[in-house]
Amino acid sequence: MRDHYRVFVPYNSQLPQVLVKSKRPETLEQKRLIIRITRWPRQSPFPFGQFVKIIGQEGRIHTETDMILHEFNVDMRPFSQKVLNCLPTEGKNWRASPEEIAKRWDLRHLDVCSVDPIGCKDIDDALHCIELPNGNY
Repeated sequence: MRDHYRVFVPYNSQLPQVLVKSKRPETLEQKRLIIRITRWPRQSPFPFGQFVKIIGQEGRIHTETDMILHEFNVDMRPFSQKVLNCLPTEGKNWRASPEEIAKRWDLRHLDVCSVDPIGCKDIDDALHCIELPNGNY
């Protein structure tokens, strides 16, 4: 079976397109991949790269999410047992004590919605909107 070269277009448009050699390049088509640039000869308009990993089928939400997480170097490893041991033993039934609530700015009377994706480990992105006296929001 002959090796074939294909030009791969990066997810991040600021990066160059990369030539990758593969015995079966058709298996990599329509996929989101991790490719490592291995060399860039002076006379070549494209660097040469090496296939590292298939993230998944392009266009699928899980694949596209994984690509964004990879692009921004988000650590997706499971929490260590040491970290898990720091969590309250009550789990999802944990409630802040009245003393803890007294130390915080209480926003529970406001309508706030999370914009974090389902299954995220840190629910910390939220939106709240009110109409101001001048009519702005």
